[in-house]
Amino acid sequence: MRTLIAATAAFVIALGASGAAAQEPPVTVLQATQVPQAPPAVHATPRVELGGGLAVGIAVSSEGAGGFPALANARVGVAINPKWAIEGVFDIWPESADYALVLYRAQARWQFAGGSKPGALRTHLTFGATGVFEHQKYDGWEWRSPDGTLYSDPGYDRWDGTWPIYPTVGIGVQKTLGEHIAIRADVAAVAVYFDDGAGLVLLPSISVSFPIGRYARHAQ
Repeated sequence: MRTLIAATAAFVIALGASGAAAQEPPVTVLQATQVPQAPPAVHATPRVELGGGLAVGIAVSSEGAGGFPALANARVGVAINPKWAIEGVFDIWPESADYALVLYRAQARWQFAGGSKPGALRTHLTFGATGVFEHQKYDGWEWRSPDGTLYSDPGYDRWDGTWPIYPTVGIGVQKTLGEHIAIRADVAAVAVYFDDGAGLVLLPSISVSFPIGRYARHAQ
């Protein structure tokens, strides 16, 4: 009997040991900590850009200095590629109900490298030519002479203008405030010449830009 009990105990102990050996040791799996990364940038150049703001004209010539205290500024631009665009700019001075001056320019805009990054301060150069439109309104009048003859002038509106013949260069910066709005500041220098002299007109301006499309942004 003792031999049977000892043999049975030895068999149970051996069975338990073999079962423990068959089990795989526990493996601790470490989860890699994932660090959130900034979304990749999406570089977008709007094909068409509209702008509006205010400008000031400062004129210096051989005949003296003068200027235009406040001009309404309007702009439209068409991008050729991320660096180059063609723009039309209008600076309007409504001096009075009878007189208005429009300085208009056709220019190319070249953007420095790095300007397509989202939220970047973009620096650009402009060069082209400026022309002038003037509108004058003459009121009609009547006058009767002592002998009863009536003299009259019905009045009329007159437009005068030039082709963009005045060389113009400039520099400016623009910063996007969102996907659909940006703020821009420029200074343009216009070389003017006339019959008995020459001069320079500086046109500093600040404006708000709106794209047809989107400015550069981050992917969602």
